[in-house]
Amino acid sequence: MTLAWTVNIDWADTGSYTNEGGLVSGMSWSRGRKNFIKTDGSGFEEMQTGKMYVTLFNKSNRFDPYNSSSPIYPNVEPGHLAKVSLTIDGGSSIPVFAGVLDDIKYVDELHIKLVLADGMFLLDTDFSTAIQEDSNVATAIEAILDAVSYPFTYDLESDSDIIPVFWGEGNAKTEIERLVQSSLGFFFIAADGKPTFQDRHISESGATEIDGSDIVRDPAIKMPWETKKNKIIIQVHPVSKTADSTVWSLPESIAVEAGGSVEIWAEYVNSNGDKIPASSVTVDSFTANSASDGSGTDKASDFTVTLTAFAKTGKLEIDNAGAGTSYLTGCVLKGTAIEQQDPVTTRKENSDSRKRLFSLDLAWQQSLNVGIDLAAYLLKSLEDPLLNPAIQIENDPTTQFGFELGDLIELTITDKYITEIIFRIGGIDGEWTQRDGQKVLSTYYLEMLPDVLTQYFVLDSSQLDVGELGY
Repeated sequence: MTLAWTVNIDWADTGSYTNEGGLVSGMSWSRGRKNFIKTDGSGFEEMQTGKMYVTLFNKSNRFDPYNSSSPIYPNVEPGHLAKVSLTIDGGSSIPVFAGVLDDIKYVDELHIKLVLADGMFLLDTDFSTAIQEDSNVATAIEAILDAVSYPFTYDLESDSDIIPVFWGEGNAKTEIERLVQSSLGFFFIAADGKPTFQDRHISESGATEIDGSDIVRDPAIKMPWETKKNKIIIQVHPVSKTADSTVWSLPESIAVEAGGSVEIWAEYVNSNGDKIPASSVTVDSFTANSASDGSGTDKASDFTVTLTAFAKTGKLEIDNAGAGTSYLTGCVLKGTAIEQQDPVTTRKENSDSRKRLFSLDLAWQQSLNVGIDLAAYLLKSLEDPLLNPAIQIENDPTTQFGFELGDLIELTITDKYITEIIFRIGGIDGEWTQRDGQKVLSTYYLEMLPDVLTQYFVLDSSQLDVGELGY
């Protein structure tokens, strides 16, 4: 088989990519996560920012940022979008990595190294969205991606978990991780750059069968005590809603010149002065006067107060169409106040005398009943050891590049006590083992699927024409 590699960089940020693949002399990459569960039992391992390292011949000092004769000068700097793909025997293009150029490193007189970071890097930024009520995890993730203007398309599986109130703000990567963990879903950046969300309802159909003959070297397998968790502690965060609440009042008069405009930001608070999110916020009333203390002439008809409402704040634009300087003397915003209640903890454990703790703070799980169900779900899934092997495949491009994060593998390695067990791919590493890129070693970090069938009801497929239904 012949592999042809493409390394496309949008040097001018115009959407027009330049292929640097002909200069590549080495490549390695890593995406996803190495472990399913954190070693200290404090939740699931987060998806890491994927990295790819591409070594290139620096022909005619093409990648020297000081070389004004370079055809890509003066754009030799980090920050450009990048895509890496390959074809096998001239077939269809297969994506391998997509993201942004994070760094350019000097190797020696003849070589430089491009450091690419996947979409997780692009999500490591602050955001703010409008408040959402009765949304699901996929909808909330989409709002975050829109807020940071994520440059690639999305693939977000709709889920059934309802979040009564979502008021996203802060770090986009962190908030998406909190959403995903709160639903026990699976989120990753695909090889083509797409943010991808899969909910926890997993079908085992369509898994690719792999056995020991496909694998090079002995697989690395977790020790039982690394993955066995038989004491589950779940924390949920209920909220309450109070409609028609005053969430902000103007603290002092504001002078607005004739024909002028003033912009202020209001932070929503409850009756105790605590900062809160609020939905359906509107300008309930306002007053204006020729005197700052309200003792002059009523000027309310000259004023317009326009509100742009966000989750925890509102932008107020105050316009005075009158002939002289006047004052906004009062303004009240009303909406549905969202109060976070004290967190509630639920526990589930089996009868084993040796307890191994798994704790999870479900930041966006606002239902205690769902939290109780999820604790039982996790106990059943984690009370037995998870083998979670890391397997390697080499020089089999059709198989190697047919896998994506989240794909299912039915694995059999009899001398490792693995017989037809279904795993999900949680992480993928790859590296060239030949300078021309014709041989590649791939490592797949596998995760055992949650034990859905033993926890939730199963209906006969002849009645519903489906294999199973589960919570």
